[in-house]
Amino acid sequence: MKLKFNINSNVVKSKNNLEIARKYHHYDNVESIHVTANEDVYHIAAVVSVFNHPQKCSLDIKDNQVISYECSCPFNDQDSMCGHLGAVILKLNELEINELPFDYQSDKLQKIKEIEKENQRQRRKAQLRQMASMSTKLIDFNKSQYQTDLRLSINQEKYDLTPNVYLNGDEIVLEYKIGNEKKYVLKNIADFIERIQNQENYKYGKALEFCEIKGNETI
Repeated sequence: MKLKFNINSNVVKSKNNLEIARKYHHYDNVESIHVTANEDVYHIAAVVSVFNHPQKCSLDIKDNQVISYECSCPFNDQDSMCGHLGAVILKLNELEINELPFDYQSDKLQKIKEIEKENQRQRRKAQLRQMASMSTKLIDFNKSQYQTDLRLSINQEKYDLTPNVYLNGDEIVLEYKIGNEKKYVLKNIADFIERIQNQENYKYGKALEFCEIKGNETI
């Protein structure tokens, strides 16, 4: 079967509501349409969303004539259909229906989701850049103290403390590594600094261990 509706938009008797219907149709505010049939009467159930406020509409059509209509908005009455119903009729006239029941779904929602997803990705990138910049500034600011404490704690050898910022799914992760040729992950930067200040014994790996300092002797 091939079904094509041709309903006169003048069934929206209010000129103001008809103008609103045309705007809703232009901006693709008709989110969904579901068409079923009972003998020669077609039942239309639709959702029209404007500024994220969805309105449920319904129409009964026979011989391209509207025999009944409903909408959940307050602008629909017996004298004239509202703009939501008018937009449904304009969209319905565009559709070619090959079988019943028939469902129409606007791709506007998918486009909005894609745009929001891209916006989130860009926000994460900006946060990542900001965290990387802040981390670099933090290291530069404390570099002198770090190097002094490290020289005292590990026999005058110079070890690098390197920040690493990366994305883990939707989570931004800031990680620190310490070492020279071989670097070890610092699980907790606050604990690391406290151990240096307190000259605590702590082993990070086979090649890196902090030892207590007494006078000029390293233990």
